[in-house]
Amino acid sequence: MNVTANRPALLTPDKDLFEVFKAEEHKLRRRVQLLLCDTPGMGKTHLLGTLCRIFLVSRVEGISKVDKGYFEQAGDKRFIFLCSDIASVENLPEYMSMVGVHSPERVHVMFETAQRSSVPIVKRLLATLSHGTDKDGILDARLEGNELRVVGSPSLKRLRIPICDMPSLRGHSRDDLDKFEIDEDGSFIYWPRLDVHLGWEQLLEAASPAEALKARQQGEGFNRRYGHAIRRLRKELRISQAEIGGLTARQVSRIEKGECRATLSALSKLAAAHRLSTNAYMERLAQVLTLHSAASRR
Repeated sequence: MNVTANRPALLTPDKDLFEVFKAEEHKLRRRVQLLLCDTPGMGKTHLLGTLCRIFLVSRVEGISKVDKGYFEQAGDKRFIFLCSDIASVENLPEYMSMVGVHSPERVHVMFETAQRSSVPIVKRLLATLSHGTDKDGILDARLEGNELRVVGSPSLKRLRIPICDMPSLRGHSRDDLDKFEIDEDGSFIYWPRLDVHLGWEQLLEAASPAEALKARQQGEGFNRRYGHAIRRLRKELRISQAEIGGLTARQVSRIEKGECRATLSALSKLAAAHRLSTNAYMERLAQVLTLHSAASRR
C-alpha cells in the first residue's frame, strides 16, 4: 500500500476509540492508518501501510509488541500518548526511547480519568486531518497558573499564553477561566460564562505575533492588505518612505504595495521609525486592518 506522510496510526485496545476511528475514516480519504495491538477481543497486531508520522498510542505497553523497524521508517514522527494509569505515565521515558523520540516537542501526553476521556482528543485530531490543509486546530488545552497552555493539531505545537495578554480573558475570576470547552472539531476554545470564543490563529497571535503574521502571509491577498495598513499608518504619522532607517524608499514601496512580504526584520525597522516596539507596531497594524475590514463590509 502506498502511504503518504502525516497519516496517524492508532495503537489501541479500547473499543470506543476503535469505533471512533472507523466512524471517521471515510472522511479522511485514506489519510489515516490503523494499527492494532495483540489484546483480548481486538485481534492480533496489524500493520496497514509502511509509513506514519503521527501515532496515537493507548496503553503504551503495546509498543513493545510492534516491530521497531515500523517506527524507524516514520522519520520526524510525533506521538500522542493516551495514558489510563499511573504506571503507563511512569514508564513513558522508556517507551519514548524505545520508539526513538527524545524531544518533548514531538510528544503530547493525555492522562485519562473518569472525568476526562481520550475519545474527544482523537475526534479533534481526525477532524483537523480531514480538512486536508496544513493549518492547525486545537488538540488540547489547560489552564496552568496564569497561563493558558494549548496544543495544536496535528502539529503538536505548544502555545503558552499569559492570561494578561488576552483582553477577552483578562480580569476574570479563576473559576470562570477554568470553565472552558474545546469544540469537537478543534476549531475554537469556548468559555460559556464569558461568551468568548478563541480559535488557533487568535491564540497564536497572542502567543507570538510575528509567527502568526508569517502564517497569514501564506494566504493570497494578505501581503497586499498588510502593505496598505503599513502605508496608512506611516501616512497618519507623516513619515516619508525615505525616513525608514535601514530600508530604502524602494523597499518600503514594494512592501506597501504587497509586492513582497514584510519580514520581521523590516517590521522592526518600520517600528523604530514610528518610535514603537515591534510588538506595539504590529498591534497598531492589526487595529488598522480590523478597522479597514469592518469599513469595507458596511
